[in-house]
Amino acid sequence: MTIIEQILTSGVTSVVMTGLLAFIGKIWIGRILAKEKKSIDAYLKKEQTKLDKGLHIHKVKFEKEFQIYQDIWAKLVDLKQATLSLRPIVDRVNSKESHEDRKMQRLKEYQVALNEYLNAVEYSQPFYAEDVYASLREVFDATYEESIKYKYGEESDTGYWEHSVNNIKKIIKLIDTCQKVIRKRHEEVHILE
Repeated sequence: MTIIEQILTSGVTSVVMTGLLAFIGKIWIGRILAKEKKSIDAYLKKEQTKLDKGLHIHKVKFEKEFQIYQDIWAKLVDLKQATLSLRPIVDRVNSKESHEDRKMQRLKEYQVALNEYLNAVEYSQPFYAEDVYASLREVFDATYEESIKYKYGEESDTGYWEHSVNNIKKIIKLIDTCQKVIRKRHEEVHILE
């Protein structure tokens, strides 16, 4: 064999070997990449499941909290009405009803509204924001004070009507504060989709 034949033979062999090694390498790299892709896909699916579960829980919690606020707000409006009806500035009275009967009826209506309000506030307390709870309790304190002044006060007492007007203004202001705190809380919580 001549030198040229040896060079050509070794060159062809090198080309064949290089091609064979490239082909085997490509198959080997393809298998490694497929295995890694499968591993990464499984990891991503697991993480997506966790994220979806977290979003679902967040959404359910938000909806529950919103429902609680709606329920409490309705009872707060009823409590406001019942409290403002205790000592109205302008009053319509039934002449057949005694002052004491009228007073007891108003207190009874107030007590019903107060109980419903307190039940809604207290039973749901762990499921909504603390600052909302604190604001709702302030409303309770002010309305309760008004009911005590009404129950034990007399219209002829000095400052009776002045205290009534001031306490009503205070109650309305506290209810407005509750509304702002609930709105703020509602704006803080976003549902991510």
